[in-house]
Amino acid sequence: RELELRQCYAKVLSTHDMPTLREELKNEMRKEIAYSPTRQGLTAGIVQHLSGPQFEEEKYADTDVPLLLSVVNERHPASIRQRALLKEAARNMLRAIRVVTVDGMQYPEVSRDFGVMRFPTLIWIQARTGEELVRRVGPASIRYIREQTIALVRPKELAD
Repeated sequence: RELELRQCYAKVLSTHDMPTLREELKNEMRKEIAYSPTRQGLTAGIVQHLSGPQFEEEKYADTDVPLLLSVVNERHPASIRQRALLKEAARNMLRAIRVVTVDGMQYPEVSRDFGVMRFPTLIWIQARTGEELVRRVGPASIRYIREQTIALVRPKELAD
Protein backbone atom coordinates (compact mmCIF):
# COMPACT_ATOMS: atom_id res chain seq x y z
CA ARG A 1 0.00 0.00 0.00
CA GLU A 2 2.81 2.45 0.89
CA LEU A 3 4.60 1.80 -2.41
CA GLU A 4 1.34 2.25 -4.32
CA LEU A 5 0.82 5.59 -2.57
CA ARG A 6 4.30 6.65 -3.59
CA GLN A 7 3.71 5.46 -7.18
CA CYS A 8 6.61 3.02 -7.24
CA TYR A 9 4.79 -0.28 -6.71
CA ALA A 10 5.92 -1.46 -10.17
CA LYS A 11 9.48 -1.80 -8.84
CA VAL A 12 8.45 -4.87 -6.84
CA LEU A 13 7.95 -8.13 -8.75
CA SER A 14 5.29 -9.64 -6.50
CA THR A 15 3.95 -9.34 -2.99
CA HIS A 16 5.73 -12.60 -2.16
CA ASP A 17 9.06 -10.96 -2.95
CA MET A 18 9.51 -9.61 0.59
CA PRO A 19 13.22 -8.67 0.43
CA THR A 20 12.64 -6.54 -2.67
CA LEU A 21 9.50 -5.04 -1.14
CA ARG A 22 11.36 -4.14 2.06
CA GLU A 23 14.35 -2.72 0.15
CA GLU A 24 12.18 -0.57 -2.14
CA LEU A 25 10.30 0.82 0.85
CA LYS A 26 13.61 1.68 2.53
CA ASN A 27 14.81 3.40 -0.66
CA GLU A 28 11.60 5.43 -0.81
CA MET A 29 12.01 6.48 2.82
CA ARG A 30 15.59 7.63 2.09
CA LYS A 31 14.34 9.65 -0.89
CA GLU A 32 11.63 11.21 1.29
CA ILE A 33 14.20 12.37 3.85
CA ALA A 34 16.12 14.11 1.04
CA TYR A 35 12.83 15.45 -0.34
CA SER A 36 11.70 16.93 2.99
CA PRO A 37 14.13 16.57 5.92
CA THR A 38 11.73 18.17 8.45
CA ARG A 39 9.95 14.81 8.98
CA GLN A 40 6.50 16.39 8.81
CA GLY A 41 5.13 13.65 6.59
CA LEU A 42 5.60 15.36 3.23
CA THR A 43 5.37 12.69 0.56
CA ALA A 44 6.16 13.22 -3.10
CA GLY A 45 3.01 13.51 -5.19
CA ILE A 46 0.71 14.23 -2.25
CA VAL A 47 -0.59 17.59 -1.04
CA GLN A 48 0.13 18.02 2.67
CA HIS A 49 -1.96 20.31 4.91
CA LEU A 50 0.26 22.18 7.37
CA SER A 51 -0.27 24.57 10.26
CA GLY A 52 1.44 27.96 10.33
CA PRO A 53 4.39 26.84 12.50
CA GLN A 54 4.83 23.63 10.48
CA PHE A 55 4.92 25.67 7.28
CA GLU A 56 7.58 28.00 8.70
CA GLU A 57 9.78 24.99 9.43
CA GLU A 58 9.16 23.49 5.99
CA LYS A 59 9.84 26.82 4.24
CA TYR A 60 13.47 26.84 5.43
CA ALA A 61 14.06 23.06 5.19
CA ASP A 62 17.52 21.95 4.09
CA THR A 63 16.55 20.51 0.71
CA ASP A 64 16.98 21.33 -2.97
CA VAL A 65 13.28 20.81 -3.73
CA PRO A 66 11.28 24.06 -4.05
CA LEU A 67 7.98 24.50 -2.25
CA LEU A 68 4.55 25.24 -3.71
CA LEU A 69 2.31 26.85 -1.10
CA SER A 70 -1.43 27.05 -1.62
CA VAL A 71 -2.97 29.55 0.80
CA VAL A 72 -6.66 28.71 0.99
CA ASN A 73 -9.84 29.35 2.92
CA GLU A 74 -11.25 25.86 3.50
CA ARG A 75 -14.83 27.21 3.23
CA HIS A 76 -14.33 29.32 0.10
CA PRO A 77 -15.80 27.75 -3.11
CA ALA A 78 -12.76 28.63 -5.26
CA SER A 79 -10.45 27.01 -2.70
CA ILE A 80 -12.60 23.89 -2.67
CA ARG A 81 -12.45 23.64 -6.48
CA GLN A 82 -8.69 24.27 -6.43
CA ARG A 83 -8.14 21.34 -4.05
CA ALA A 84 -8.73 18.65 -6.70
CA LEU A 85 -6.61 20.46 -9.30
CA LEU A 86 -3.71 20.86 -6.88
CA LYS A 87 -3.95 17.21 -5.88
CA GLU A 88 -3.74 16.08 -9.51
CA ALA A 89 -0.89 18.48 -10.29
CA ALA A 90 1.08 17.23 -7.26
CA ARG A 91 0.56 13.63 -8.36
CA ASN A 92 1.90 14.46 -11.84
CA MET A 93 4.98 16.34 -10.59
CA LEU A 94 6.08 13.85 -7.90
CA ARG A 95 9.53 14.87 -6.57
CA ALA A 96 9.88 18.07 -8.62
CA ILE A 97 8.26 20.20 -5.92
CA ARG A 98 6.92 19.92 -2.37
CA VAL A 99 3.22 20.83 -2.34
CA VAL A 100 1.55 22.13 0.83
CA THR A 101 -1.63 23.97 1.73
CA VAL A 102 -2.21 26.28 4.67
CA ASP A 103 -5.61 27.63 5.70
CA GLY A 104 -5.06 31.40 5.58
CA MET A 105 -8.05 32.08 7.82
CA GLN A 106 -6.95 29.65 10.52
CA TYR A 107 -3.29 30.75 10.32
CA PRO A 108 -3.45 34.47 9.40
CA GLU A 109 0.28 34.92 10.01
CA VAL A 110 0.98 33.02 6.77
CA SER A 111 -1.43 35.26 4.83
CA ARG A 112 0.12 38.34 6.44
CA ASP A 113 3.73 37.26 5.75
CA PHE A 114 3.01 36.77 2.05
CA GLY A 115 0.47 39.59 1.67
CA VAL A 116 -2.31 37.23 0.59
CA MET A 117 -5.59 39.09 0.04
CA ARG A 118 -7.56 36.54 -2.02
CA PHE A 119 -8.05 32.80 -1.80
CA PRO A 120 -6.73 30.56 -3.23
CA THR A 121 -3.25 31.94 -3.83
CA LEU A 122 -0.42 29.77 -5.12
CA ILE A 123 3.12 30.78 -4.20
CA TRP A 124 6.25 29.06 -5.47
CA ILE A 125 9.02 29.37 -2.86
CA GLN A 126 12.78 28.87 -3.23
CA ALA A 127 14.23 25.96 -1.24
CA ARG A 128 16.29 26.86 1.87
CA THR A 129 15.86 30.65 1.57
CA GLY A 130 12.07 30.89 1.71
CA GLU A 131 12.18 33.53 -1.05
CA GLU A 132 9.00 33.95 -3.11
CA LEU A 133 9.62 33.10 -6.77
CA VAL A 134 6.21 33.34 -8.44
CA ARG A 135 2.65 34.03 -7.31
CA ARG A 136 -0.73 33.19 -8.82
CA VAL A 137 -3.85 34.70 -7.27
CA GLY A 138 -7.07 32.79 -7.88
CA PRO A 139 -7.66 29.29 -9.19
CA ALA A 140 -5.05 27.79 -11.54
CA SER A 141 -5.31 24.88 -13.95
CA ILE A 142 -3.25 21.71 -13.65
CA ARG A 143 -1.46 22.71 -16.85
CA TYR A 144 -0.53 26.15 -15.48
CA ILE A 145 0.79 24.68 -12.21
CA ARG A 146 2.82 22.08 -14.06
CA GLU A 147 4.28 24.53 -16.61
CA GLN A 148 5.19 27.07 -13.94
CA THR A 149 6.89 24.39 -11.87
CA ILE A 150 8.82 23.06 -14.87
CA ALA A 151 9.98 26.58 -15.70
CA LEU A 152 11.28 27.08 -12.16
CA VAL A 153 12.84 23.65 -11.70
CA ARG A 154 14.67 23.39 -15.03
CA PRO A 155 18.02 25.13 -15.09
CA LYS A 156 17.91 28.42 -16.93
CA GLU A 157 19.50 28.30 -20.37
CA LEU A 158 21.75 31.19 -21.33
CA ALA A 159 21.66 32.76 -24.77
CA ASP A 160 24.78 32.35 -26.90
